[in-house]
Amino acid sequence: MTTRSAPVSNSRDYPGNHDSMDPRVSSAISHWAPRFVSNGVLLADFEDVTKSLERWEDWCAAWSARAAAYERRIKACIALSGPFEWDRIWDGLPELTRETFRVRSHSKDETQARAVAKTLTMKEAAPRITCPIFIVTGRQDRLVPASHAEQLAKAVSGPVELMIVEDGGHNANNRPYRYRSRSADWLAGQFGLQKM
Repeated sequence: MTTRSAPVSNSRDYPGNHDSMDPRVSSAISHWAPRFVSNGVLLADFEDVTKSLERWEDWCAAWSARAAAYERRIKACIALSGPFEWDRIWDGLPELTRETFRVRSHSKDETQARAVAKTLTMKEAAPRITCPIFIVTGRQDRLVPASHAEQLAKAVSGPVELMIVEDGGHNANNRPYRYRSRSADWLAGQFGLQKM
């Protein structure tokens, strides 16, 4: 999906974090902050987006394709290898990925983690996406099959461009040169900016 990040020693040190915050949100903030920053998002921008998030639904609505469904100010969106329905891919996920999800979702066991995963779906959100969306996936993705990107492309209501990197793995990170410039040019075009 799309993004924002920097190292955080304790998620409770983050602005907006307090006792009423859903522990899943606190965990997500501390988990994703370094990843967003390492991908070029300013920590200040990440903090600006996350400072008022308290509920899990707020976290989910803050990012990418899901945000495009509910936030009308979003003019264009890029979705990168996200699952259409977490529950559908659960059984095929590596044990380490499922365990990481269990811990990060504060679930007591795998049964509870799967129940949480079942709530992470684009079924209702996708048809609400009316802004242009550029969807990227790798055909060889072993975590989130390309069929999830294809399903998202069919489900959205706005203009869509689907790019499947045939020899790409998860996030097509093994072939970044195949999609990064193209997705940047696509986004520039959406805003009437000069392509690189």
